[in-house]
Amino acid sequence: MFRSPLKALFGFLSLTIIVGFGIYTYHTWHIARREAILQMQFINELLIQSTNEIFNYQQSILRILGDRLHEVDAENHPAQGQKLVDQILHMNPGMAGFGLAGADGQLLLVSGTTPGQKLPNLLSQPESAESFRQVLQSRRMMMGRTYYLPLLHRWVIPVRVTLEPGGKPLVMTAGLDLDSRAVTWNALQLPPGIEVRIMRPDGHWQFVKPLPDSQRPAVYNYPIMKEWQKMISDYANHQGDVEQHAYNYDDRLCFSVYLPRLEIYTIVRMPESMLWADYLQRMAIPSLIFVFFLIGGSMFYIVSMRQQRHYEAELIQQAHYDTLTGLPNRLLAMDRLGQALELARRERRSVAITYVDMDHFKRVNDSFGHMVGDKLLQQSAERLSKLLRGGDTVARLGGDEFLIILPEVNSVDAAESVANKIQLLFEKPFIIDHLEIYSACSIGISMFPADGEDTESLLKAADTALYRAKDSGRKTHCFYSEEMNLEAERHMHLESAFRHALENSELYLVYQPQVNLQSGEWTGCEALLRWNNPALGEVPPVDFIPIAEETGLIRAVGNFVLQNASQDLVAIQSALGKSFTMSINLSAWQIRQPDLPDIIQGLLQKFNLAADSLVMEITESTMVESGEQLMSIRDLGLRIALDDFGTGFCSLSYLQRFPVNTLKIDRSFIQNIDKGYGGENLVKAVINLGMSLNLQIVAEGIEDKTQFEFLKQAGCPTGQGFFFSQPVRLESILQHLSSIDTNST
Repeated sequence: MFRSPLKALFGFLSLTIIVGFGIYTYHTWHIARREAILQMQFINELLIQSTNEIFNYQQSILRILGDRLHEVDAENHPAQGQKLVDQILHMNPGMAGFGLAGADGQLLLVSGTTPGQKLPNLLSQPESAESFRQVLQSRRMMMGRTYYLPLLHRWVIPVRVTLEPGGKPLVMTAGLDLDSRAVTWNALQLPPGIEVRIMRPDGHWQFVKPLPDSQRPAVYNYPIMKEWQKMISDYANHQGDVEQHAYNYDDRLCFSVYLPRLEIYTIVRMPESMLWADYLQRMAIPSLIFVFFLIGGSMFYIVSMRQQRHYEAELIQQAHYDTLTGLPNRLLAMDRLGQALELARRERRSVAITYVDMDHFKRVNDSFGHMVGDKLLQQSAERLSKLLRGGDTVARLGGDEFLIILPEVNSVDAAESVANKIQLLFEKPFIIDHLEIYSACSIGISMFPADGEDTESLLKAADTALYRAKDSGRKTHCFYSEEMNLEAERHMHLESAFRHALENSELYLVYQPQVNLQSGEWTGCEALLRWNNPALGEVPPVDFIPIAEETGLIRAVGNFVLQNASQDLVAIQSALGKSFTMSINLSAWQIRQPDLPDIIQGLLQKFNLAADSLVMEITESTMVESGEQLMSIRDLGLRIALDDFGTGFCSLSYLQRFPVNTLKIDRSFIQNIDKGYGGENLVKAVINLGMSLNLQIVAEGIEDKTQFEFLKQAGCPTGQGFFFSQPVRLESILQHLSSIDTNST
């Protein structure tokens, strides 16, 4: 559901806050409403207390007055009763008037009237007839409808009590003055907006506060709506929690209670706006906090999502593009190659896949540092990107290797044209930190569908073509062919088999004797490594030595040669009884081992060999690159021989600077001795040069008597080659030396 953990967390927190705020809102509303109801309940209790006080007092006054009127026989002597009534009214300002009526409804006495004045019959007046009959029948105190008394210019509530002095029923009526301060209702101090009401069972209002004078006729003279009357009755008669007496009507919160003794309903009303105002006041600070959290959380989420999108974009960039050059990486390149092949299948077109590898890039890193190397890669990527078209793809696969996908190349010639442009591009110097660096490239090309139908086979074909271009001298391009594939498969099989050659004891040593050309005596030999695989047979060193260097097995193989050659040298010297030298070839990879001097010293001590009996043969390039290591080996007492002298690129001055003891004349010079072209003079020059520098001279590749005689006459002291012996096993060396020793004896 969520795109990220951050979005999920924000959604969860937001939902939690909103739900929590919603619960708090509901709870706060409930509290505000309940407190409002409790306030209304309290006011209603005051109203009930005031009502009870008013009518209990009126009832007591009327009963006292009734007893006094009976004493003075007010029914037959109204004047005596009139005087007594006036005294009572004067003492009770809450009474607006007083009347005494017989059972027939005829008023016998009314306060404020003159003796002899004609008085009305209560049964003839609608506002008082019903209540008169009820009080006469119930024989208890009852209230009549609130009405306006013109005689007194007052709004009054008639309070009637039935008395039976002498067994004859009389109805006493007192008018309760609604505006009198003596009426405790008027003493109620109501909060602003609160309204109290008393409703009669017939639906007329008995009392309303506050109520403007202008509205009194409309309020007191007419019954209320049946719907509201029913609600008042229903909620007033509820039993249980106080909230069951509360309800909403006409935008007001109402609270009703029924008083059965007086048969009236007390109502307290509050405008809903007051409740909302209180609620909003309660919610003001929490709402601000909620809004703050909501806005703050939203801002945090927006900022976080921007950062996350930026981070995701960076991840996508890092996942699909090379961080150094900004080119597509292997992952994106494989995706684009797959798309290009799919489109080419549908449209029956060709696609060229090109591997570009920078020649001798490691030298740049070693000579100028990795920062310069990185800048060289960046400039190379920029040049390649500018050269290609918009639909082409150039990607960096790693190191100094680039992949170029040409989806709209329909012929080999077009692909070769692009390759030529790339090589011309790399012939221009790269300017890096004021340095002028030249870096050529080798290119391998495969074509779809000729060289493969899928990504893997096409990349493998282009890689095979690239290695052929490197083997061809670099700085060139090469198209894939099936012969390359066969050669690559053979190379793979050789590598796989060679990895197990040591543990399967398939490696062994043979020795090329070195002969004193003047005496014919064998004075030493050169150790040569051979590999005999049960499945492949004898594999020439030219095939497996590069594999050993590529796979890193050269260290173990070199240690094997040193160990076994030293051990065999002990056997030869024991059989011969005198000094004999052993020449061992050191590869460039092997001589870079930091612990090589320690290994050699350990072998000398282990086999108790004289240091000068071991000769380490190196090439000219190795001598130039590893002069310091050679000094360490020379300090052990070993001799250093410069192999294939004259075929490399070192200066003659190096012969003085580096610790070389022996020069080995390369076989290519020896083979030209009898061929003319000045070959003899060149060999003599090398011999004379070595002797003038007090160096030992060894001629390699002597294959016939003519070469032997020439070298002997030229003063070359030592030689080796098939003319004397092919490389042989240790047993043959020992046998030959033993036979010479027997003949001499």
